[in-house]
Amino acid sequence: MLKRYNTPLPDWIAAHASIGPNVKVDATFSHENAFWYCLTAKCPLIFESYAIVLHPYWINLKVKDLVAWGFNMQEENIDDEDFKRISWQAFFNMEGRDFDFQNAYKIKEEIHSSFKEWPSYLWAPGEGSCEEEELIFILNTIESLYGDVASTFHFNLFNTVKWENEITYTGKISDFNEVLREPKASTPPSLIFSDDKNWCIISDWDMAFTYVGGSAQLIDSISQHTEFEIFRIEPRYDRL
Repeated sequence: MLKRYNTPLPDWIAAHASIGPNVKVDATFSHENAFWYCLTAKCPLIFESYAIVLHPYWINLKVKDLVAWGFNMQEENIDDEDFKRISWQAFFNMEGRDFDFQNAYKIKEEIHSSFKEWPSYLWAPGEGSCEEEELIFILNTIESLYGDVASTFHFNLFNTVKWENEITYTGKISDFNEVLREPKASTPPSLIFSDDKNWCIISDWDMAFTYVGGSAQLIDSISQHTEFEIFRIEPRYDRL
């Protein structure tokens, strides 16, 4: 049964749940090392393996065609329901670039910088929380491997409606759909972890990607899936 969690988060995850650079990394952030730097800064390095989940772009093809025909589309005239998700690979290819995971963050920044103004038909990947579809897939995979284990679901301030108080629940993986109905939350949880420290799913407030830490079996299972852009990643900077 889902319950509100009113005590401090466990020490092993608390710093990573907080907003801001609360974990020191002995390196300088760059577009070339962004994925690995953020893994080191944002995710507890206590797991056997890790994966990164790239949040999708969203595109309105109807508006894209109208813009190509010379129409000046204003945001208030565009129906949000017409936006459909596209992968980083599809977005890169649309902009004439090849997708290479090792350099994907750098290429993303180069493409974004090339726009004189942001296209009205395109939404950048959402920052601060993973998409529901990806979270459901990952949690279903975890449940299939380990059962309906005790889990904690945490919303930081940026994931709440009024940015007033963080929200945390404890329950089971199967309680996730109930968690999504939290009226004071504006997005899915920013952090989900097992009470036995076997895995965690973490999204920082300004990241357009999510990290998963866990066993090699878990990371293999989710990174082999082709519907979502989930890639195995290993930390370059040892913090242990």
